[in-house]
Amino acid sequence: MIVSARISIVVPTSFRTDKVRKSVRSVLAQSMPDLELIVVNNGQPPAVASSILGDITDARLRVVTLHRNSFFCAPVNHGVSVSSAPYVATLNDDAWLAGDWAENVLSTFERNPDAGSVASLIIQANDPTLIDSAGSHVDLWGRASNLLWGAPLASTPGSPSPVFSVSSCCAAYRRASWDAAGGLDEDFTAYLEDVDLGFRMQLMGMTCLFEPGCRAYHYGSGTPTPSAYKAFLIERNHVWNVVKNFPSALLRRRALPIMKAHSRPVVLQNGSSLGSFLSGKAAAAVLSRRMLRKRETVQRSRRISVSALEALLMPTAPPVCKL
Repeated sequence: MIVSARISIVVPTSFRTDKVRKSVRSVLAQSMPDLELIVVNNGQPPAVASSILGDITDARLRVVTLHRNSFFCAPVNHGVSVSSAPYVATLNDDAWLAGDWAENVLSTFERNPDAGSVASLIIQANDPTLIDSAGSHVDLWGRASNLLWGAPLASTPGSPSPVFSVSSCCAAYRRASWDAAGGLDEDFTAYLEDVDLGFRMQLMGMTCLFEPGCRAYHYGSGTPTPSAYKAFLIERNHVWNVVKNFPSALLRRRALPIMKAHSRPVVLQNGSSLGSFLSGKAAAAVLSRRMLRKRETVQRSRRISVSALEALLMPTAPPVCKL
């Protein structure tokens, strides 16, 4: 444990990509040195981790091992649970940080005491003239996507702005906010887990701030996920996000449009999948009782009005779901 660490950065990885070395090195090269880096070995033998990271030695680096591949949510929660700093961050193993990222994140939190999380400007590594994410949004019907995905980098807002939630690819949280909201919901496995956590934070009155000075770069698909399974998770988790987080008054008011919006497959980058749509919605229904139990806790914690929440939701849906 790094006693003086001001921020703990968690990188879950299955060590199936050579990009994880670049990710790790970018954290250790930050202009603000008082941090800790927790690499969560997600189900690979320790020897695999050693062979890939063996020549990267730094007292701030810890590798913790899970004995089976738990995808994203569980490794991140585990990494945060063994970390020590008052701020925590998540970073994909196929993403890396600009050198002043941590410094800018902490200064953003210090200037904005009501912010529970900070969203980064994530740039497409394969084409650095394009944006990968400027935070995430949810529309009035519960559909989510990354903000400004595919937009020219030159269109980046010049100043901080409120957004609905971070993108877990590169996200920062106050530990107190993370703990109060309960961290990532491991039932989500992966995809929309960041939106779910962001939704809970918004309901509790915590804001999320996009800071264009906090820059990261992302390749995408660094940890292979079969596209059909990804589509399945997105279809299922979209339903769970609505069931768990939408207040009753909003559900009653928009019940028919919400059901209509979720009655057709989500359009992903590589198209839509009828099979994944059907299996995802079926899985959402089968396990809906579990989400309804969680809903009781989430809605009891709500501190903002339904009208204030509704004002945060986007009035238009994204043409393509990029998560």
